[in-house]
Amino acid sequence: MALNQTDRHHIQMMRAAGVAYSRIAAHLDLNANSVKTYCLRHGITVDPAVEQVTDPVGVWCLHCCKPIELRQGSKFCSKACRRAWWATHRRVVTEELVCANC
Repeated sequence: MALNQTDRHHIQMMRAAGVAYSRIAAHLDLNANSVKTYCLRHGITVDPAVEQVTDPVGVWCLHCCKPIELRQGSKFCSKACRRAWWATHRRVVTEELVCANC
């Protein structure tokens, strides 16, 4: 799978902050081996000058990967990003089916 330019930028930003390959992959909805291979081939390592983060959720927006400056615990930087992310990730929605007779 080919990475687009925005994915490459987000991978570089998150890896410099010390985020693990698997967490970067989960955050960007990519394969962990693709992220690891990209980082190793391009020499992307943890940057000690950057504030270290272990979990990207709550630090960067799930949709655009901008830093979240709203309240703590937010996953998105704006309502527009939240709507766009859920529009493209409909399979994540858990629907509970109820019997018609109940």
